[in-house]
Amino acid sequence: MKKRKLIRLFILSFFFIYFFYNPQRIFGLTFDLIGPERELVRGQEAKFTINVNTENKEYDKVEVGMRYDTQFLQFLNIVPGNTFSSVTYSPLDSGRFIITGTNNPPFKGSGVLAYVTFKIIASAPGSAQVCALFAPQTPSPQPSPQTTQSPQTTQSPPLISPTQLPKSGEASSMNKNFLFGSFLFGLGGLGFIILKKM
Repeated sequence: MKKRKLIRLFILSFFFIYFFYNPQRIFGLTFDLIGPERELVRGQEAKFTINVNTENKEYDKVEVGMRYDTQFLQFLNIVPGNTFSSVTYSPLDSGRFIITGTNNPPFKGSGVLAYVTFKIIASAPGSAQVCALFAPQTPSPQPSPQTTQSPQTTQSPPLISPTQLPKSGEASSMNKNFLFGSFLFGLGGLGFIILKKM
């Protein structure tokens, strides 16, 4: 009889801990910068693609920063992709700007946020990291936004393989899951020892 009560207590403890502890996922935006794969020469245009993934959450506005090397690239324009209906940019300083995408109703999913076009102005052949994304500071500096319909001409960075913006995901999920698993393992071991002594 004691054995059955202990088994029931163990099972109830397991379900109680699992359903009330169950770690929650924290969702965040993910941006990826994709550069042209062909070799480029001076005078050519290079189109960079910025992909966005809302990680299953709805957003009516997103922001990402972009920096480029002004000795290699000259900024030409930004065109919206297939996710956010309006895309604007706000220059911060030479070689950096904030890209803002807005949509009504809010967008949920993944796809292309924007296409950014540069002109190659490098004076000599070579390779370098010419473009990268960065997380804008909060609150982000907001000089008067310029729409994609009126491109601004400023010098841009050189072409090379772009880097990825860090991704957000589960907050401390590895630590929480390790502690949860250790607790359940210990509880199971304790239950086994108690049952063995009966």
